[in-house]
Amino acid sequence: METTHTAAHPPSAEAMLVCVEGSERKKARENIKTGKLEAASVKEGKKELDSDGKEVKMELYPDSLELFGAHKYFAVGCSSLSGNRWDGQIVFGKYSMDSNSDVGLTLKKTAVVRTSTGICDIVFAGKTATPLLLSAGDTGAIECWQTGGNSTISLIPKPVSTLVGHSDIVSSLDIPGWSEKSSHILLSASWDKSIKLWDLSQSPFPVSTWTGHHDHVTQVRWSKLIPDLFVSTGKDGLVLLWDQRVAEPCGGIRVAGEASAVDVHPTIPYRLALGTSHGALTEIDLRVSPSTHDVKTQTSKQLVTSSAGKKENKAISPKNETSM
Repeated sequence: METTHTAAHPPSAEAMLVCVEGSERKKARENIKTGKLEAASVKEGKKELDSDGKEVKMELYPDSLELFGAHKYFAVGCSSLSGNRWDGQIVFGKYSMDSNSDVGLTLKKTAVVRTSTGICDIVFAGKTATPLLLSAGDTGAIECWQTGGNSTISLIPKPVSTLVGHSDIVSSLDIPGWSEKSSHILLSASWDKSIKLWDLSQSPFPVSTWTGHHDHVTQVRWSKLIPDLFVSTGKDGLVLLWDQRVAEPCGGIRVAGEASAVDVHPTIPYRLALGTSHGALTEIDLRVSPSTHDVKTQTSKQLVTSSAGKKENKAISPKNETSM
C-alpha cells in the first residue's frame, strides 16, 4: 500500500555538473562535450517527412549520464528536440581509463536503444555485473532495463518492466549508495509536483509519495551519509530537506529563480551544491543562516520552514543533529 505525504507548503545535463561529482564522471562528460561520443543516427523505423515529402533529420541531445563504476558501464540518455516527435535513445557501453586520451577516459558503445520518449534521467540499480538500468521519460513512466554480457557478448539492455505512478514528466531518479541492500530503493521526482519512493524488489508501484513543492520538482538526491535523508529542488525555488520516515520536510531554503539541480557533499555534513535557472552554482550549508552564505553568485535566498512558510533568523536543521 502506498503512503502519501502532503507537506503543509511546498535541467540540462551540463547544469548538473556540480563540484562533488567524481573525476571519472567529469571525464565522461568531457568526452560528450567534445563530440567523442555522439548519439547514433536514427536509421531504423519509419522516417518523418515534412509537408514537401522531404525527410526530417532528427537531432538527439544528451540529457543525462550515468556511470557504473563496479564494472565500468556507462549509459547516456538522449532526447530529440526537433521535428514533431519527442523520442529518444539510450547509448550504452563500457568505459576505461586511458592516459593517452585528451580527457583520460575512453568510451566504447555496445548498444543504442531507441525509445518512444525523451530520456530525462537514467540511473543504475544493483551491485552485480548485470545491474538494472532505470530511465525516466516524459510520459510519467520509469522503464527498467536488464543489462548483461561478457567479453564475447554485447552489452545490450533489455526492457523488463515499467514503473507507473507519476502523471507527468519524470525529471530525476536516484538510488542510494549506502550498501548493497539499499541498491533497490529508488527515489523519483516529477513535474506532477511529487516525489515517490519505490522498492524495486517488491512492486512496480510506488510505496510512498511526498508533495511539498508548488511546481515541477526538478531533482532529488539521497544523502550520501544518512540513510533516511534526501533533498529535492523545484521550479518554485524551494530546496527542501526530507526524512523518509516523516511526512513534512525537515527544512530548507528558497532561492531566486528555479532551483534546477542539487547534489549532496559526500563527506561534509549538510553541505549542498545547488544550481539555479539564473546560471548560478552555489555551495550551501543548511545549518548556516542564509544571510551568511557566499553571495558571489548573485543568488538571493529566503528561508522557508516545513510548517506554514514562516520566516526565521536561521536555517532549519533536521530535528536530530545528524550528519547529512
